Amino acid sequence: MKNAFIKMENVNVILIDWSLGARVPYYVAAAVNSELVGAQGANLYYTIKDKLGIMEKDLHVIGFSLGAHVAGFFGKRMQQIRGTRPGRITGLDPASPLFEDYGGEVHLYKDDADFVDVIHTNADLLIYGGVGIAVPVGHVDYFPNGGKRQPGCGSTLKGALLDIFKGERERACNHERAVHLFTDTILNPDSCQYIGYPCSNYSDFELGKCLSCDASSCGQMGYRPKGSGVYYLMTKPKEPFCADVGKLHVRYPSAIKKSFGSMILTLFGANGDKENITLSQKDEKLSPGAEKLLALPINDVFKPLSKVTALYLKYNGWFTKGAETFGLASVTITSSNGDYIFKTCEDIILKDNEYQELKQTTGTC
Repeated sequence: MKNAFIKMENVNVILIDWSLGARVPYYVAAAVNSELVGAQGANLYYTIKDKLGIMEKDLHVIGFSLGAHVAGFFGKRMQQIRGTRPGRITGLDPASPLFEDYGGEVHLYKDDADFVDVIHTNADLLIYGGVGIAVPVGHVDYFPNGGKRQPGCGSTLKGALLDIFKGERERACNHERAVHLFTDTILNPDSCQYIGYPCSNYSDFELGKCLSCDASSCGQMGYRPKGSGVYYLMTKPKEPFCADVGKLHVRYPSAIKKSFGSMILTLFGANGDKENITLSQKDEKLSPGAEKLLALPINDVFKPLSKVTALYLKYNGWFTKGAETFGLASVTITSSNGDYIFKTCEDIILKDNEYQELKQTTGTC
């Protein structure tokens, strides 16, 4: 990240090396030391300010994991010393253990700077491998891919804790994704934008309920942030991570018997990649005339699509069984600006456990 700033901006970058105070695997001691390190950082800033006249509004403090709380204590100490605070603090997946649920006075919080932006990428429960703080703590909080687990990463407890307790950072894929996402926004200011959508929760966002926003209501994650409050977005599983968020709209035929089972679409890219999209779970009710709307990241598979297949798997339960066949009436995939990526409007019948390719059609569904 330091190199990205030096390459793209006319700025001075100061790195704080507190490895002696954060020796692995002594996480508890490191958590305690984060307050001391933040206070020393504030003292250093005022020493520089008194000699060079650097204004607080021009000070941007960035911290990852425990470092995010160091940044928070940096701002708290500045207020204690001279009643001022940094212009901006960026928290990159602030650490949760020993910080969350203890109040803003002991962790990074929006009162610590004029503007606090936070990216959450590993805010799942600890038993599922989450080590990031889950609650919003900034003026604006971004939750890419829901903020718990990131595409292309594992979700095991061991992988996440190797970073926070043993220092093996390369294995903490979900946790460190916040750093990579933020760095990408420094290096690529004029390419794809990480647009965030306001929504009550990520489940509603995935269901396509919150995909309409404009310049005044959308957020933008990264070095040049926009918005306030909580925003959700989707990214790709590998670099470049930034992705447009599209809409998948599926309609089932009206003149068909209800069933129970799973419906899976497989998207095939011209480059050989493929992606499975599960429309329903194995025991889910499939109703005639029903519609599904889902949000999905427009990744490399879509550029361009070579084909789309559908698979229906009937449910075989003790008390409920699915029909031998079900169907699709229409499937459309559109980009965020409404352009069609794929569209089929022909009723098709799907037999149990048989793939069927969907044909592109023109006209209005």
